Amino acid sequence: MDTLTHALMGAALCSRTGLAGGRRGPTPGRDGRPRGWDWTFGAALFFGIFPDLASIGLHLGHHVIRHGHMGWHAIPPCIFTLYNLTHSILIAGVFVLAAALWRRPLALAMLAWPAHIVTDMLTHGPGRFATPVFFPLSDYRFSGVNWWQTPWLARWPALVLTVLCIGLLAVRYIQARRRQVPA
Repeated sequence: MDTLTHALMGAALCSRTGLAGGRRGPTPGRDGRPRGWDWTFGAALFFGIFPDLASIGLHLGHHVIRHGHMGWHAIPPCIFTLYNLTHSILIAGVFVLAAALWRRPLALAMLAWPAHIVTDMLTHGPGRFATPVFFPLSDYRFSGVNWWQTPWLARWPALVLTVLCIGLLAVRYIQARRRQVPA
């Protein structure tokens, strides 16, 4: 999936503002009033793109700085090693578990990382970017459908998730305003 879709999916599913927040949404601040910004929303946006950012994003960023444009050719082997590490459900699981033991709301936002991996399993076909689900224990790669070769799969998820995020933000804002009104 594309980066925007991963970010929106992470925020919509794995934050207290998103669906994971249940009926109430983000927890109020220490003073009992609603917070202006739910940090788990931003963290889930970040963890939704983290696997790509920490692997292929490093190569593309370096290539843009050095050559002025993105380059999908001559990707060094170390980038594919980073790709394997960041796209392993086992490695993501270890980090999410560690976060759950340390700080539960962070673990909630970090669930956007495994969600990214599961989405990539379904939307990356055979080839260099097939998802190495059980790396480093196994080199098995799930073979899905290439999203960039399937027009409806490239456009609709980002549109649906954008509407979902805007809708969730609006609902949470209205809920917070209702709780704020004195009885």
